[in-house]
Amino acid sequence: YTLWNRDTAAATADQNLYGSHPFFLQILPSGNAHGVFLLNSNGMDISTYSNYITYKPIGGVFDFYIFSGPTPESVVQQYSQIIGNSHMPPYWSLGFHQSKYGYPNLQVVEQVVANYSAAGIPLDTIWSDIDYMDQYRDFTFDPVNYPVSGMQSFIKQLHN
Repeated sequence: YTLWNRDTAAATADQNLYGSHPFFLQILPSGNAHGVFLLNSNGMDISTYSNYITYKPIGGVFDFYIFSGPTPESVVQQYSQIIGNSHMPPYWSLGFHQSKYGYPNLQVVEQVVANYSAAGIPLDTIWSDIDYMDQYRDFTFDPVNYPVSGMQSFIKQLHN
């Protein structure tokens, strides 16, 4: 498996927004469990075999954490002490999502939503990636393809 996460943040071009957390938990036939986490922000390949795992990072420090368990729950608790607890996501994010890059205009997005409704498929969130932006600037709408008045009407319709 190759782990390589990289993106450039608009505000901080020299910092990476993404990362991988190579962690595994093994449950033995006895019910005992243990886990291993490699804290390393570099790209890497991980190879799994029947009785061992090979990590091949392209750099950085080999900072391994070994979690002795003995139960799966205690392994996860020990892991969480290192990386922190995850936060409960907002309620709306737990629903059905449609996401696509390349919606050319608001009318296409409206048709996608209508098609979900006509087919009886649940849809809680629709994402339009960066297509709606004016010249890819944050907090803007393309005045031709995603006019503000049209977006306001569409959002009002969605809330009804």
